[in-house]
Amino acid sequence: MKKQLFKLLEAGALSQGQTGGTWEVTIMAFGRSSRPPHYVYTKEAALRSLSVFEGARVYALRATDDGGHAKNPNSKSVRDIVGSITNVRVTDSELRGDLDIFPSAAWLKDNLNHTASKNLPPAYELSIDASGKGYLGRYEGKSAPIVESFDRAAVDVVERGAAGGKFLRMVASQIEGDTPVKQKLMALFALLYPRFLESKQVDLAAIDENELFTHLLEADKPQGRLHLPDGAQLDEKMIDEKLTKIRESLVGSGDSAIDKLIATIDKALTPAKAPEKKADNHIELDVQKMQESATNLSKQIEALEASNRSNVLAMKLTESKLPVPLQEHVRELLKDRKFEAADVDATIKSVRATFSKFVESNVDNRGLDVRMGMEGIDKVALGIEGFFMSRATKPTAEEMKPYKDIPPFKSFKEAYIQLTGDVEVSGRVGRQRFTESLATTDWTNVVSTAMNKRLVRDYNLMALDTWRNFTDVIPLTDFKQQQRVRYGGYSNLPIVNQGNGYQPLASPSDEKATYTPAKRGGTEDLTREMIMNDDLKAISGIPQHMARAAAQTLHEFVYDLIKPAINGTIYDSQALYYAATHYNTATSPLASDGAALAAARLRMRKQKQKDNAKPIGIRAQYVVVPSDLQQTAYALVAPAYGVYNQVPTFLQQLNLSVIVVDYWTDATDWVLVAMPQDVIGLEVGFVNGQETPELFASDIPNVGSLFTNDKITYKIRHEYGAVITDWRAFDGSIVAG
Repeated sequence: MKKQLFKLLEAGALSQGQTGGTWEVTIMAFGRSSRPPHYVYTKEAALRSLSVFEGARVYALRATDDGGHAKNPNSKSVRDIVGSITNVRVTDSELRGDLDIFPSAAWLKDNLNHTASKNLPPAYELSIDASGKGYLGRYEGKSAPIVESFDRAAVDVVERGAAGGKFLRMVASQIEGDTPVKQKLMALFALLYPRFLESKQVDLAAIDENELFTHLLEADKPQGRLHLPDGAQLDEKMIDEKLTKIRESLVGSGDSAIDKLIATIDKALTPAKAPEKKADNHIELDVQKMQESATNLSKQIEALEASNRSNVLAMKLTESKLPVPLQEHVRELLKDRKFEAADVDATIKSVRATFSKFVESNVDNRGLDVRMGMEGIDKVALGIEGFFMSRATKPTAEEMKPYKDIPPFKSFKEAYIQLTGDVEVSGRVGRQRFTESLATTDWTNVVSTAMNKRLVRDYNLMALDTWRNFTDVIPLTDFKQQQRVRYGGYSNLPIVNQGNGYQPLASPSDEKATYTPAKRGGTEDLTREMIMNDDLKAISGIPQHMARAAAQTLHEFVYDLIKPAINGTIYDSQALYYAATHYNTATSPLASDGAALAAARLRMRKQKQKDNAKPIGIRAQYVVVPSDLQQTAYALVAPAYGVYNQVPTFLQQLNLSVIVVDYWTDATDWVLVAMPQDVIGLEVGFVNGQETPELFASDIPNVGSLFTNDKITYKIRHEYGAVITDWRAFDGSIVAG
């Protein structure tokens, strides 16, 4: 074999012998994650955060949540660390890196090696455990939380990753000596099975030693030249012995062609000392094919280097915060060069310095706005977000932290002019910025994004979601009618006498509850007059008032389902609270003696399972009352409240909780709700899993004039439905008067 072939392969450094201690992995795939809340990871976010993932620790945890992560990130132990990730890089579709597995995690390496040797997919996947910045936006036509950047990152070994994290292949590791295992294996193929790899259309540049060894076993089975046992593990010593044995069997034949084969083996085992001899036509033909593969490898390496340069350039330009036209200018300067990272830094520095001087010399500066660092539109967007957040109810220092370097606008009119250049607030975009040409949608999108962040923040602080304590919250994929089926119970199992057959059990019947989700929402206008008058109170109050309307609507919708004064009909065509068949209602007021509460608890405890009439033993958990009964309820359930010897009463030791529903106007009705671990009797479904309301501009298609009707209409939308699924979870007291 010719030495050039080996040099080309070695230059590729793709697969030179492996121990299984290092694996190429996908850290995350770009796009929407598979688990709620379905974060969207982008290539741009990954490029901004390469340094965060470089050196990230990898954990294999014992106590985890359903996703395979620690329930509390602070509970992770150094004993759980199984490796770290290096050589982090970006492809068109993924963030990748190399996972170096620590010696203490030999079990992980062994299991991965086992699956690789058996040509099985790895038994594990990877999932990121990270934090950073994001926003609620649109992705593939749907609302989704979009990640902007990461500030902390770790990776967990899990059973199934949500963001496409997975083990790809072993990474090559250099074995001592001048002759890599892959080259020796290729020598065996050239000598014994020269047509096999060609028939399999094997890419010699991409294949690794384990895959080559698997092919060697496959090729050897029908011909038996090497007599390799099934399942034999990759072993350089074994390969050397086979090559040496072949050489010894050829020595002394006196055939010049055989001598040339011996020379080929010598080159594989000791390339530095092997004599240069011309192989016969048969061997030359196969070496030529392998040289062609090596040439393809060289092209692949060049393409990989070009891709890496492109990634480095994109990352550097993103970090530079140069205006878009200047970024394109840097790209043009480096277009035909094989540059290094330092070259990119130097070019960016030169371009920034040149254009900074140009701006300084342009005293008039009309129609031109060149900003170094963060683009102008980004600064204005942060300033507008800060405007809404600074006027929120008691914003925390953490909430205002993103805006510390960009002071919030104190004037909404100023923000409008800064972003559009429309000094007269005429509705026409005037001067053009050098950074980019601003379209009509820039203003509407920036403001709607800022308002949406404020809306979601205020919505989550309304404290109007106490219904979540006893409700099953699920995502819905469409607006079709939803059907929930609940089955009864089997009777006691009968005795099966010796020699007799098992008899079929009486199948329990079912109950079906149905509901159809609905779309709720409305609009609000941001008018030209409001901007001209700089009506800060009215403008900043829009998201807060919309958030309260959305939260209150959902709050009342859910609590109306269990409200005693309504007592609506449920899935069995009876009222929810129905004494004749449900046995879950009374007329006794909630009083300080606790008799009514004790009776309701006992009724709930005695509720029977459908069909077999067996008591379920449901435990009570929540006392839901109007504000008029809050103090009475507290006295009944607070531990040792009002007891002179500090010994809790029977009711007090049950650890019941009080939920106050302020909009319930009947001062005497109240409800007891079951412990969710025993039974959940209410379901709330959100379309596409979107639990918070969405806010966006409804007139985005109207481009050409900033305000078609001297206003922008903002729309709020919230889509959900709910239904009672089991009346046994509720006991309602409907008190007369």
